Amino acid sequence: FDVDNVDQIVETILNGLFLDDLQAISKINMSRAREYSSLRLEKKRDLFYQAIKGSDWMLIKKRIGFFITRSDTIGGAQAHVLELLEYFDNKGYEVFLISPGYGVLVSRATALGIETYSIKSLRRNISFINDVKAFFEYCALVKGLKLSAISVHSFKAGLISRVASIFTPGKVYFTVHGLSHIRTANPILKLCYKYVEKFTSYLDTRTIYVSASDL
Repeated sequence: FDVDNVDQIVETILNGLFLDDLQAISKINMSRAREYSSLRLEKKRDLFYQAIKGSDWMLIKKRIGFFITRSDTIGGAQAHVLELLEYFDNKGYEVFLISPGYGVLVSRATALGIETYSIKSLRRNISFINDVKAFFEYCALVKGLKLSAISVHSFKAGLISRVASIFTPGKVYFTVHGLSHIRTANPILKLCYKYVEKFTSYLDTRTIYVSASDL
């Protein structure tokens, strides 16, 4: 799945959250749901809110987590996460940043009024002990927050969240911001990375590529 702007990524997440809900509402039949999937993003949101207006479902807020490996810098992935956090927060969703818990990304998210949660064992580089600790910290956090969806960014966060999806609730949307960890690895490690990516790709709800060159 290839996208080139934030609206398409937002639409992907909204589709994953909303389509099942629309089909579960008795007033919306399957043909209406199919019609819904072809509408523009703004109309989709309007139709969804009209469909559930006044229903008990409105009392249940969608809770979306945004999980990223590094929070100590602002690169393309971090800027994108901030953009999504602000967008969904302004739309009335409960949004949460999950990261190592320190650095400029956390500071900026906090300034926007976003709740932030830390996984202190999360490291960019492979570290078996820390990775296992981060896995269990992540599972406990996702279960505790009762997230409806998790938007995941970068390789390590993607690996942890996709494997954890076997044991935790919530739809996982993994955004690939680049595959430099594969391109720059030695031949043996490159082969391992490829098999890991291939296996874990079956575990998420959808993989989103920001560049067609990574497809």
